[in-house]
Amino acid sequence: MYAVYITPGADRILKKLPSPVQQALIQAAQQLQEKPLAGEPLSGRYRHLRSLHLTHEAVAYRIIYQVFAQTETVSIYLADKRENIYKRLVHMGY
Repeated sequence: MYAVYITPGADRILKKLPSPVQQALIQAAQQLQEKPLAGEPLSGRYRHLRSLHLTHEAVAYRIIYQVFAQTETVSIYLADKRENIYKRLVHMGY
């Protein structure tokens, strides 16, 4: 079983989302303990990251994370609406 960590940046963004969305994203992130490769791999400059897709009340959300197989850990870098994800990735320097 993999350990899942939420980075401080991801935690700040997550806390700004409505409570039901936070809960849905946290539940989705917990799936990564058993299935760390559940999300789709990203391409290009983000090829080291993966994206887990979630829809809550007809709004698409993404969890952007990286899997570290040697240490069996998953680091969540970002969780937000799909429309904001790639702008935030650039802004955060990933």
